Amino acid sequence: MSSFLSKINMCKSRAAGLLLGSALLGGCAQQPGASTLTVYAAASLSNVLPVIIAEFRTEWPQVEIKVSYAASSILAKQIERGATADIYISASSDWMDQLSEQKLIKAGSRNELLQNELVLVTSAGTPALETASDLANVPIRILALADWRHVPAGIYAKQTLEKMGLWAALAPKCIAALDVRAALAYVERGEADYGIVYRTDAAIANGVRIAASFPGDMQPRIVYPVAQVISSGSPYAAQFIRFLISEAASGIFAGSGFQVLAKRSPG
Repeated sequence: MSSFLSKINMCKSRAAGLLLGSALLGGCAQQPGASTLTVYAAASLSNVLPVIIAEFRTEWPQVEIKVSYAASSILAKQIERGATADIYISASSDWMDQLSEQKLIKAGSRNELLQNELVLVTSAGTPALETASDLANVPIRILALADWRHVPAGIYAKQTLEKMGLWAALAPKCIAALDVRAALAYVERGEADYGIVYRTDAAIANGVRIAASFPGDMQPRIVYPVAQVISSGSPYAAQFIRFLISEAASGIFAGSGFQVLAKRSPG
């Protein structure tokens, strides 16, 4: 984690103009002949992707990169409706599959990039649980999840609780957050007793600790695919995807807690 934080500091010094938010602009001043690359990325990537972008722009300073972070489902629906995007990085293979079935993804551009897993988080002062199954035996006012009706992290969380036989008892106590970072924020602010988020989100949270992990055989395989949107006209889209699966980017992703896959799969 210390090496990852160092990368963040390097990112800040290299890209002083980097703007973070729902849209993020590449930090260095635009060079002559610059081109814009628009990336739609899952909310859970909003800490690590700026570091990747800063590294990419040391080699390609003429590329201005705009990033929109949101739930993968929201981004996919925007692409379906004709939103301008060059790259889509999803926290769900299902949403990427849906875009692919609609011929909205460029054939051959898709790669399985990363893998993540779910953990149970709580405030720093709350004791850890022996296992996640103990959720059934502790007093809970509110359990924060990303919206399980359409947001990948919430869908994964519901599937996990169902498989563990806990969903029926816990569903009345669950609050549907806009995305996984919003679920984490409920716990950070003390508005929820527990939350279910990605391990990578728990690693960067303030005043939050991992209360328990979920057994690997109880949760779905959580894969982040990346692909070029079919309407993309950017000459740098393919280059950016190649960089995402490069050794340099893989080291940054791994340093932030992701399992790196970067295996090509059919578009």
